[in-house]
Amino acid sequence: MRHVELAAAMLEAETPDLYVSQQSFWTWRRIASLKHLGCLYADLDYRKRAKWADSRPEDVLWSAMRVLDDENVPPPSYALSTGNGLCLVWLHSYVPRAALPRWSAIQKLLANVLDAFGSDKNALDAARVFRVAGSRNSRARDWHNEIVRPVYLRDSPDRLRLGAYAFDDLADQILPLARADLVSLRAERAKRRAERDATASRKPTKYLTVASYYESVLTDLQRLRHLRHGEDGAIPQGGRDEWLFIASCAMAHLAPAAVVAREIAALAMEAAGWNEREAHSRMSAVLRRAEASARGETIIDPRGETVDPKYRFKAGTIIERLEISSNEMEAANLRVLVNQDRRRALNTVRTRESRHRRGSKPRSEAQAARLALGARALALEAQGATVSEIAQTEGVSTFQVSKAMKEARE
Repeated sequence: MRHVELAAAMLEAETPDLYVSQQSFWTWRRIASLKHLGCLYADLDYRKRAKWADSRPEDVLWSAMRVLDDENVPPPSYALSTGNGLCLVWLHSYVPRAALPRWSAIQKLLANVLDAFGSDKNALDAARVFRVAGSRNSRARDWHNEIVRPVYLRDSPDRLRLGAYAFDDLADQILPLARADLVSLRAERAKRRAERDATASRKPTKYLTVASYYESVLTDLQRLRHLRHGEDGAIPQGGRDEWLFIASCAMAHLAPAAVVAREIAALAMEAAGWNEREAHSRMSAVLRRAEASARGETIIDPRGETVDPKYRFKAGTIIERLEISSNEMEAANLRVLVNQDRRRALNTVRTRESRHRRGSKPRSEAQAARLALGARALALEAQGATVSEIAQTEGVSTFQVSKAMKEARE
């Protein structure tokens, strides 16, 4: 309430250039501390486009809305005139940072769809801030529009959040392929691979993209850091460089190119106490490769394949470099940076949870039910009934009856 009252007082005094974050964070406003994603947005600097330079915000908005409709993108929840442009916001159901790769893909698509209206390609990251409605833009070119104001509301102000889009529905509608289609496509590819190599050992199918893999890696690294170094996670001298190098490489795969340096510097300040200059100096190799990737450059890897220049690490390599023990994997609840034993344990838990969601009974209950069936079957057999007759009476297969009888005898 104190923050709301303070903001109200500043707006009443027409304090210029007030900004607010669009997402929620555990601590500082940065991707590494992202807690929940709650909206998508597009920042339109339409005055930089000759066609729209002298246009009214409302005219630009409705033209943009027609383009969105043509591209099968639902209308934003609201739009603000920000003084020199427009901010379009799509409120959606809250999702954790694990959804960041998919969220970022939608952000890029929205920016491309609205490119004709000057969409800012450097304003796509989750840690972006935008001007507060009712505040004054001191750099507005047109004094008539210097007060940030709403020019479109999909619903009444008190119902905007209640009417937020479901994130998965929004993503499925906007992205070229819905998630279900992607899963089907991957399943078909997996089937073809299995047919090509029928002798290959079976392994759990993984649906990790490069971005989602590194989001999971960064999450595991953060959990490991707090397990080893307490609640504040301050890494002492001697172990900082290795952890931060790997964490920075993961961040380079997650953050838009325009904010990679900022995000790495923020991460280094929290974990090691480095200032921005020191962080950029020590992580310069990571930043150089991220910049090369943003320019579209590629490199040839040891296998002779053309790949993105950003550093990539397998889970096993990270485990070895950071000397992560089996006990730490379990204590920190790591999900990707795990060995085979831990992976098997996690797969067992996931399988059990999946069976439970599908309505399967716990093993103890299923075994008790089989023993009860076996006892009834043995009693009927003693009266002269055959296995087939018992199966028909119980409404189960003969195999189930035979198995139950065997367990009951033992």
